[in-house]
Amino acid sequence: MNRDRIPCSRLLTITLLLLLQSAAVCADGLRAAVSRNEITLGETFQLSIFSDTEQAGDPDFSMLERDFQIVNRSQAKNMQIINGKVNRMQRWNLMMQPKRIGQLTIPSISVGGESTDPITLTVNEAAPAKEAVAGDDIFLKVEVDREQAYPGQQVILSVRLYRGVSTENASLSPPQSNDPDILIHKLGEDQQYQSQISQRRYTVVERRYALFPSHSGRLELSPLKFEGEIMQSRRRNNRLLTLPFDSFQQPGKITRLQSRALTLEILPRPQRAAGQPWLPSSNLQLTETWSKPPTEWKVGEPITRTLMLFADGLTSAQLPEFEQMLPAELKQYPDQPQLQDRADRDGITGVRESKIAIIPNRPGRYTLPAISIPWWNIDKGRMERAEIAPRTIDVQPAAATTTPGRDPAVDARAVASAPASRIPAAVPGEAVASWLVWLLAAGWLLTSLAWGYSAWRRQQPSRRSGTAPRQAASPTLSEIGAACSRNDPLATQRALLAWAQRRWPDSPPRSLAHLARLLDDEAVASAIADLEQTLYAADTPIWEGGALWQRLQKRSQRESQPAAPQIDTLAPLHPG
Repeated sequence: MNRDRIPCSRLLTITLLLLLQSAAVCADGLRAAVSRNEITLGETFQLSIFSDTEQAGDPDFSMLERDFQIVNRSQAKNMQIINGKVNRMQRWNLMMQPKRIGQLTIPSISVGGESTDPITLTVNEAAPAKEAVAGDDIFLKVEVDREQAYPGQQVILSVRLYRGVSTENASLSPPQSNDPDILIHKLGEDQQYQSQISQRRYTVVERRYALFPSHSGRLELSPLKFEGEIMQSRRRNNRLLTLPFDSFQQPGKITRLQSRALTLEILPRPQRAAGQPWLPSSNLQLTETWSKPPTEWKVGEPITRTLMLFADGLTSAQLPEFEQMLPAELKQYPDQPQLQDRADRDGITGVRESKIAIIPNRPGRYTLPAISIPWWNIDKGRMERAEIAPRTIDVQPAAATTTPGRDPAVDARAVASAPASRIPAAVPGEAVASWLVWLLAAGWLLTSLAWGYSAWRRQQPSRRSGTAPRQAASPTLSEIGAACSRNDPLATQRALLAWAQRRWPDSPPRSLAHLARLLDDEAVASAIADLEQTLYAADTPIWEGGALWQRLQKRSQRESQPAAPQIDTLAPLHPG
């Protein structure tokens, strides 16, 4: 019996609803309806326009824009067959938001010769955002990692949004304070996870900021404000009970809430830190690396020194420059410092990297002074120093450069040009050996003069024929440009030494360091030092050849004058 009664009850309900639908469908004319007649400023509502016939055009909604903002619009058509009769319906949906408070009227809207009746709405003033607390559908939590800090010290602000309902069009305001010069950095991407509070499960979105206050005193962080639309869900147990156009989603309720305000105490700088760079950090490190061990320095050979400063809780813009007072015999050519901010959820680490090319110009023993960076340890509450200790280095004379097959002549030339003070005096018992040395030196000197005269005679025909050294060297100059454009350090080294072999055929340089001394150009020497560092580095770093090629071009442009035709002109890096 019960099984028969339930279907009859459902059939009666469905029949009644169909009759109501038929009455609605059979009603003639153009009708308008709103989802709510009383709303709050800032909330949205839905305006629906119904037509019992299929219209050729669309209504003119421009008159609505005076008092309302049209957020979204849609259109749908429906066809029903009842008792063999076909009924066509058309509907326009507008999601709107009022522009002001008070009694607002939706004017009559016309389409196809028909008009709707005006509709009056009451728009109330929006209530101030309430402070959300745990247990609400949506609430905010804010906290800082410390309530006292110094100017320039990092403070981590954590913002957590708890949502127990679905939302759309949500927004969260950024942090604001009474410090006009405060620096605010967002840390990474938002984190989303689940949390259960009082038997209720929430979706949590966590956002973190790094704050750097600039002034001592009372720092007030304003409440963060959230605004979003809570979606109104509908339960539909039976599709047969769905009324026409019921699939249109109803507008949600606008929710506004705010977090609690926060107050921090920003302390003045300690007296112990007066007169020194102010670097409040939990950890600060200074490191040093060399392209070549200090025990292998030689005159004219460039060495690259790399200094790096790491500071937790500071930005790279806060880090000072390195002060290096080197002896005058050690020329230094600093590059532009590289600044980097490494951010994660725990804060910012500032990094400053400085590279300096050092070229000794005299042999001897030198002392590189210490480098000291004072900083304030925020965990221990005291001044500390990051230091690189002084370093003593021995610079060796430049290695002698010889040409294969000419060792005797070169040795004789070196002996002949040496000052008397550097030639050891004869001692009793060594007279015969001394005479032999002088005799051999004289022979070597004569051999050198003869070889030089022969080489001069061989070069005369080419000079008389007007062939300049530049023409012989030009193919290898283009090879230098091609190697630099490919960022190939090995090919660039070979091309440079090949070009130098033709440029200085009598005494070609056998190393890049020797070539740098012959060129006598500080900018080129610094670029060659970077090339050497790349060639001998253990980790094979990426080398950019454009800087070296540009400096070689600038050098050739300065020296390529009509009065000095022997200077080579370098080809463009990208010919054509």
